Amino acid sequence: MISIKINERYLEVLQPTVDLEQLVDQVLEQYAIETISTKISQLSSKKKIYEAQFGHPFQTFASKVSSDVTFVENVEKENPNWESDFIEWEFCIKGITDWKQKLEHILTI
Repeated sequence: MISIKINERYLEVLQPTVDLEQLVDQVLEQYAIETISTKISQLSSKKKIYEAQFGHPFQTFASKVSSDVTFVENVEKENPNWESDFIEWEFCIKGITDWKQKLEHILTI
């Protein structure tokens, strides 16, 4: 556990009625949940942009580019930089999964 300093102006109001350690823990938990939710939302928005841009969910697109040469040729005609988009799209998918796991961990403690 880490020790933190609390400004005395808050102690005067809170100390007689509140368990400060519990309060700080609750505030930090809420902040972490809000931060993670924002990150998931941002990554989900990017994911939706790529799905719209390429016309498929990630797994379908990944399967097609790994097995269909004609599909890849058509994609390259429309978007010569599709591979860098693909990497960022994959990063979004993995990031969403990772952040959801962290959120679940926080919520189950």
